[in-house]
Amino acid sequence: MAEALRYWDPAPYADFRRLVQSLDPAAAPAAVVVHPDGEGGRVGVLPGSFNPLSSAHTLLAEAPLGLGLVDGVFFLLAVRTVDKEQPEGLSLPDRLWILTDYCRPRSGLGVVLTNRGLYVEEAEALRAGPVPPERELWFLVGFDKIVQIFDPRYYADREAALRRLFALSRFYVAPRSGRTEADLAEFLSRPENRPFAPYVRYLPLPPERHDPYLSATAVRQALAAGALPAEALPAEARRFIEATGAFRPPRLTAEGEALDAYGLRVGLLGLIAAGGPPYPPAGTVFRVWAGLLAEDERGRRGRELLRAGDLAGLLGLFPDGQQ
Repeated sequence: MAEALRYWDPAPYADFRRLVQSLDPAAAPAAVVVHPDGEGGRVGVLPGSFNPLSSAHTLLAEAPLGLGLVDGVFFLLAVRTVDKEQPEGLSLPDRLWILTDYCRPRSGLGVVLTNRGLYVEEAEALRAGPVPPERELWFLVGFDKIVQIFDPRYYADREAALRRLFALSRFYVAPRSGRTEADLAEFLSRPENRPFAPYVRYLPLPPERHDPYLSATAVRQALAAGALPAEALPAEARRFIEATGAFRPPRLTAEGEALDAYGLRVGLLGLIAAGGPPYPPAGTVFRVWAGLLAEDERGRRGRELLRAGDLAGLLGLFPDGQQ
């Protein structure tokens, strides 16, 4: 219980929330280091929504480290992600929380937050911040992503954008959905792609690890159904999800009200964070959250106060020592 209780601590949630709010998607490309990646001249960057962080993500991040292809790896989370403008599931602060938990005990892994979703803009943001010109920059992607990167619909001027991208970075491409090194070679041999082929390399993975629950959508669906294999998530993500109720369908009350345990936690922590320190302790926040999940009159009143943004009223309604 003590381990789970920390997920109701407003201080780290507020810190991660502040980092997210510090980046304006409409501003020039920018990146903020949340957790350093370690030292070395070659840095890998794994962009993703990490909703949630899966074993597929961690495999793709750690494989080039194990092969000696890079010296450190950043998990890169964007506050605005291409093709995912209205993501469901984990809040951005919670994704940062899980990523940081995962990286903290592991050498060579870090977390960076950016305000852009296109790879060329992310490369610009990284080069202006944590990955200076003297360090090599290698994006780590699956086969589907390299196809997206070469797709002209994402650019006003594809050739100019790709020239800029490959002037700043290189790519390691991992197999996915049966697509192999030969498929990558064929894709890069196409006339429109051939000029950029020298900047793209194949990232070998063991055949049995080509598709370890790579689809984030499949992971979320399995979580909602309670049918996700344990090995599909790293322990840090699994502990967080089990404790907070993330991805579980809301529980319907007798009156037909949907009680979303995770949504209530996020709403409560967001309200507390918006008010600034000093913050109530995690135990107090947990008790208020548990009260909000009750189907009695006090629970209904608490949810009204939460919607109204009345933190003082909530703390008074659910005082310490009571449910």
